[in-house]
Amino acid sequence: MSSAGAALDALAITARLQEDAGGAMVGEIHAFAYLACLVAFYDDREPEWWQYRFTATAAGAPYAYALTRGLESLGAAGAVLQGDRGLVLSDRGEGQLDLLRRSNLGERDQYLEAATATALMMPLPTVPEALTFEPQLKRALQWAASTELLEPEGLDLVRRQFDAITETLTEQEVDAREDLMVPAVLWLTYLLEEQRRSSEGK
Repeated sequence: MSSAGAALDALAITARLQEDAGGAMVGEIHAFAYLACLVAFYDDREPEWWQYRFTATAAGAPYAYALTRGLESLGAAGAVLQGDRGLVLSDRGEGQLDLLRRSNLGERDQYLEAATATALMMPLPTVPEALTFEPQLKRALQWAASTELLEPEGLDLVRRQFDAITETLTEQEVDAREDLMVPAVLWLTYLLEEQRRSSEGK
């Protein structure tokens, strides 16, 4: 099941970034998949529901082996092709994405949509950058070590951040779950702002 989920994620993210930016870089696919998993967590779905795990690399980027394997399979099948600005979908890829969206994996699409839509509200490179300040990723970057992400301790920190964002939206009478892109953008903005304050305080 994880391979099919990873295939859907890779295809859906590639399709959206192809439309908005002319293609998807491999690192962006991993970053947006990680963000989508966290948006699902915001929507009360535990990380296990996502069906595959993420690791923080020494460079701080979220990485999922299942996505790498999925992209390799999709490339071998001609579903994704190399374009001018990264990966794009072929007609075969678009057909496969449509089939996966209509399968029992279709529920993932709302989280993938919310995650990739953040790139419409803020510059595309800013999204992966902001994610590097997510508590566990930030710690891995400081330690220059590979670390399993979405562990209980790190999730508690993220949950507290999400609770604060929900409280803010509630005060503004905004239904966060009506459009999950809104809390995702607020959270990314919060991470960037916290990092800016931290840097200024040094």
